[in-house]
Amino acid sequence: MLLEAVVAAQDYMKGRKYVYYLPLYLATNGGDWKSAKSFIESDPDASTARITSKSLTTLMVANRACQWKFAQKLLDYLRPESLEIVDLNKRTALHYAALGGSLETAKALIRKKTLRK
Repeated sequence: MLLEAVVAAQDYMKGRKYVYYLPLYLATNGGDWKSAKSFIESDPDASTARITSKSLTTLMVANRACQWKFAQKLLDYLRPESLEIVDLNKRTALHYAALGGSLETAKALIRKKTLRK
C-alpha cells in the first residue's frame, strides 16, 4: 500500500496523472472518508477514475485495503455500471472484496450491480 504511494510519486516525476489522485488514494487507503468525500465532491469523476498506475479505482483501493465501511459509503456515489470497471489484472471491485474476505461488502456490491438490470 505504501508502494502505491511511492509509485504515484514516481509517476508525478514522470508527468503522469496519478499524482493528482494521490490525496484521494491516501485517504481511501487509510479509511479517511471525510477527506475522500471532499475530494469526490469537488471532482465527481474521481469516484470512478483509475487512481493508480495499476488502474485501480477508489472502490478497488478501499476493498484491497479492507476499508469496508468506506467502500459501502462510496457505493452511494457510484452508478451500478461502474462496478464493471476492471484493473490491469482484469479484476473488479468485487474481486477485491472477495479477496479481502468481506461477504457483507461483496453482497452490497452485488445488490448495487443488480440495480442496473
